[in-house]
Amino acid sequence: MRACRVGLFAISVNRNSYLIAKTLAAGGCQVSVHCEIPRESLLARHTEQGQAERKYMSWLYNDNEIQVIDPLQPPEVDVLLYEIGHHRPVSPAALELWMSRARGIVAWNTNDNERSPWTNFRSELGTLAKFWPYVWRTKGEIIQSGAVRWRPTSFFMRAHRQGYFVHPNFLRESELHEQMFERGWDPAADRPVRLIFSGNPEPPTRINLLRQLQHFLSNRHDVNILTGYDDVLAGLKGQANKKKNVLWMARAGGEDPKWHLRDDIIPPAKYPAVTRHCDFVICPPGHERKTHRVIESLLQGAIPALDCPEEYDVGLKDGVNCIVVNGGRWEQGVARALDYNSVQIKEMRNEIAALSKNYLHHYGAASRWLRRLGISEQLPKQNES
Repeated sequence: MRACRVGLFAISVNRNSYLIAKTLAAGGCQVSVHCEIPRESLLARHTEQGQAERKYMSWLYNDNEIQVIDPLQPPEVDVLLYEIGHHRPVSPAALELWMSRARGIVAWNTNDNERSPWTNFRSELGTLAKFWPYVWRTKGEIIQSGAVRWRPTSFFMRAHRQGYFVHPNFLRESELHEQMFERGWDPAADRPVRLIFSGNPEPPTRINLLRQLQHFLSNRHDVNILTGYDDVLAGLKGQANKKKNVLWMARAGGEDPKWHLRDDIIPPAKYPAVTRHCDFVICPPGHERKTHRVIESLLQGAIPALDCPEEYDVGLKDGVNCIVVNGGRWEQGVARALDYNSVQIKEMRNEIAALSKNYLHHYGAASRWLRRLGISEQLPKQNES
């Protein structure tokens, strides 16, 4: 069985360009990419604070599983995913040529759809006007964020959610990749930490929420708050403790560019192993509603508490494989996590094990992307990892 051939035509700076291409390639697809942003432009500013998107996207140019193609020499592909959004293509002729070499065509809508309904609607109308010469040939649309229905573009194309995945570092760096996709955890094993939050407290809305939750937890008589991951890795598992352990490590310098060197965070290489010691993970929204933390938790068998399960498109259901926080009632969600008994937690972890195999490991993640792209053929089984 030959590899499925996927083309990606990227127009703007977006970390998801790398995530999409790498997810498909890791699952066994042959991925060809054209970036309208030159590598030199991406690298020129990628070390500046707030320019991480440029760094992640630049990885398209030096990943041995992804082919960056001359825009005027596109290969034949089974499906082309081309970006639509705020920016017109720099070279319409190149996009036309890529489309002519594709059996199927799908749009990737990168509009930020998390603002007011009227702002969203105007943005969508602008996108439709910019890309109308291509939209009528497009059979489907992948929505990066926000509502799928009642968008002008989706009136002309069948729309699917993009979902989310792990942080790009865990796909690119071999040591981090090995840790994140480790399958050795046992759904039936007891875990020493009931609840964890670790990571960036920014933006201000998340800072305020975390302060509220920390105050709530500190007033629970049945909670033991830990502030160092060494407590977990140094043998906490064997300690008898009637209280429920909560690992709380919201770093003090939220936007520190050298955050990975701080002593108030869990280093990325150790984060998956620490999460495998935890029952629940608090996954509050940050600069956008979705967060990598949800998928990274599921891969370690930890149950996420989150407020937008539909955005991930992996079948998250409240009380089955996650805790859904409604109406901003995060204290209520955290209290539920603390009150679940061992049997209930293990039942949820069994559900997560099945979900992780079907949707999150490389074969399942790539197959799910192909279904969104309208490709029904199976990937070669040997590519599953």
